[in-house]
Amino acid sequence: MNEIISLLIDYCGIEKYVNKKACDINSETKRKLSLIISLCASPKYLLLDEPTTGIDPFTRRYIWDLIKEFKQKKHITTIMTTHSTEEAEYLCNRIVIMKKGELAWIDTPQNTKIIFNDYYILGYTESAYTLENKIVIENNLFELDDIKDYQLKSYIN
Repeated sequence: MNEIISLLIDYCGIEKYVNKKACDINSETKRKLSLIISLCASPKYLLLDEPTTGIDPFTRRYIWDLIKEFKQKKHITTIMTTHSTEEAEYLCNRIVIMKKGELAWIDTPQNTKIIFNDYYILGYTESAYTLENKIVIENNLFELDDIKDYQLKSYIN
């Protein structure tokens, strides 16, 4: 158990706070600490309330990777609230949207993005226009009533 704790402390970069009281550390470090404590318990269910709010973008990605790795290796079911669509997409298998306290939507992150966006991003090695004609228009990929509602935008990396 001490090995896991040491690894998590190193992973989250909070080594210098090991002998400090929780009340004497900043809010970002407290978030990391609370995540470490919850993961050390080897839970079957992990409840997270906005786990990376207030954490710098660089550390946020490490925390996401840590949560994802624990979910996969320890088979942890995770339920979390977040306002970050990027966080939800990276960490979740299902997205639930609540509206006025009631379930309004549940689906995969990919389907949720397709339904609630008016565009999509697709990487393809042939020209975008070839792809558009082969897949999108011929098969009416988006089930449009009128093809005039569809517009292709192509960007070069």
